[in-house]
Amino acid sequence: MIGIVGGYGDIGKKVAEKLSHKHKVLIGGRNASSNKELFEGYENITFKNVDIFNYDSLCEFTEKCELVINCVGPSWKTNGLVELCCIRKKIHLLDIGYPEKMDNLQSMEVGSTILYGVGTCPGLSELLQIYLGNFFDRLEELNTYFGGRDRFTRTAAEDYLYGITGRKNMPLATWKQGKVNFNSGMRKNNVELPFFEEAVNIYPYLDDESLFVANKLRPLNASWNLVIEGGEMNEILDKARILYPERPSVAIELLCRGSALETMGKGTYIIFLVEGQGIINGNKCKKMFFLRSESQPELTSIVVTSIANKVLEGKIEIGLKPLSKIESVNEFVNEFICAGYGFKSCILDNSIDELNDLQEGEI
Repeated sequence: MIGIVGGYGDIGKKVAEKLSHKHKVLIGGRNASSNKELFEGYENITFKNVDIFNYDSLCEFTEKCELVINCVGPSWKTNGLVELCCIRKKIHLLDIGYPEKMDNLQSMEVGSTILYGVGTCPGLSELLQIYLGNFFDRLEELNTYFGGRDRFTRTAAEDYLYGITGRKNMPLATWKQGKVNFNSGMRKNNVELPFFEEAVNIYPYLDDESLFVANKLRPLNASWNLVIEGGEMNEILDKARILYPERPSVAIELLCRGSALETMGKGTYIIFLVEGQGIINGNKCKKMFFLRSESQPELTSIVVTSIANKVLEGKIEIGLKPLSKIESVNEFVNEFICAGYGFKSCILDNSIDELNDLQEGEI
């Protein structure tokens, strides 16, 4: 059985629905049965009360589970008790977030697969970069763009604002000549990027996940960029970032309302563009990975579902680590992009500048 805590949110609900086609799913919450109508018609889904901040309650909930998935958010507010329970009971665990107290668990003996950061960004983002980087004998440049036109839920808005205002985020930093270069990036507004439907705003940044990729792939130069479509979102993001430390609820509401207005009548989509340049078999080459999904919650649910199946099949090693550090990156990404999960993806032998030139030439 698969236990899901946080199964009523945007991501948890999608994960439960997808996994219930092949597995029995147990959804937990403080009042688990109150939202049964959300899963009407899903015969493999049952419900049980659980308090993720109470160790005994978690132990009771996980009693018959082979795998637990933690979709509770905001992820930074969770305290690592789900991880502690699963480690002690040797139950597999996937956590879509990064619980604040994960460092306290690193010294424990682990007899199951405990993965955190099992989401889109972080999570899939690092896997795609590593996958593309592995094409090269020597990677000279790596540029990653992620974003599009999507709605912020309250949980997503709080996780985003907590991340960009935290100590681990370095806005406008890039990777130059093999090391961190602070304030070397530049925000760009009204920029054309291939595959995006409208002009976008680009926000360079560095964080722990970016640094992990940089230190693993060792490109000479690299950048990581958040991409937001929508003319008013520039100002909204700036206001929310400034407001968040003193008036977090106001900042969260501002992001939610602003993104809802920007997507009204247009629909949502998100895109990954990962661009690499370097040496392959002695030749200077360019590669680009493109992926598009209808929304971040949808793509995250696909990632979680896919990883869950791999864990249950015994294809991901035992241990406590973020998703980005699994051993079988190439194997997983190859199967992921070939599985037909409902997103679009391809690998091109072009740079972003070349594709922009081609689009302009067509016009």
